[in-house]
Amino acid sequence: MDNQEMARAFRERHGEGICIEGGFFYYATGAMSEPHGARREPPADNYARCRIIVQFWQAKLDLAIQEFNGLRMKLMQYTKTVMSTAHCQPPPEPETLEELKALQKKVKECQASLTLAQDDVHNYLPDAQVRNEKMDAQNREDCGQFLTKLQSIEV
Repeated sequence: MDNQEMARAFRERHGEGICIEGGFFYYATGAMSEPHGARREPPADNYARCRIIVQFWQAKLDLAIQEFNGLRMKLMQYTKTVMSTAHCQPPPEPETLEELKALQKKVKECQASLTLAQDDVHNYLPDAQVRNEKMDAQNREDCGQFLTKLQSIEV
């Protein structure tokens, strides 16, 4: 099997990747590929795999937000500009609002997928990290109670 066939088979198994810093591609399955073509299957360790999936969805969300904001800004600028001219032009076509709503839906779907992926990461946290997070939460609560007591002591 040549390199192109291997790359095609990899994409068929893992779907479309998203480019993240340094040219690395991350996939929704937890797989990765490097800028020079080296491909990595998803890690066997669930925690490591889920962390890659979070990075994939965060990047996908960032791009969806950028796309939504870009179109929204373009439509707003155009509309404000034509409204301020002596001979006002008609607004953009109604289909552009549907396109914006579709991008809004895409953002919400990416947000939901990111939240699920973050929950999965938390489910697979190493035991030591779970203990540290519990200790941190307890310390925050204790500090809050101490601060409340401290604030009640006045001259």
